[in-house]
Amino acid sequence: MLTEPQHPVGDLQIPADRITSVPADAAIDVVLGVAGDSDRTRLLVRDGATVLGSVHARDALVARAQGRAALARDLARPVPELSPHDTVAHAVEQLRLHRASLAVVRDDAGRLTRLVSLDDLLARLLEPRAA
Repeated sequence: MLTEPQHPVGDLQIPADRITSVPADAAIDVVLGVAGDSDRTRLLVRDGATVLGSVHARDALVARAQGRAALARDLARPVPELSPHDTVAHAVEQLRLHRASLAVVRDDAGRLTRLVSLDDLLARLLEPRAA
């Protein structure tokens, strides 16, 4: 079923309990270990309950190859925040504007409830209609 651009992102999200993250003070080897164990290339970076951004396993590999002693917080890129009522079109635009591939979704009380990825949004937008 084709998802319309004005469709809310609500049902296209990864629930909070399935989000893979690393602590802000995680060393490069920890970031790579979590990425490998979870089969994810992009991980949220958290400082307690606060989301600092996301880190890509590729950036951790590059830092390790360069001999840098970076932490996850040093490699984190900002992630936009969305509401579950935002449309797919708005979510894609926010990701594009922030040059991000992940966004966090917060409820009306500001609690992190879900995660949405550009890959999932685009795949849903581009899948063919059922006959």
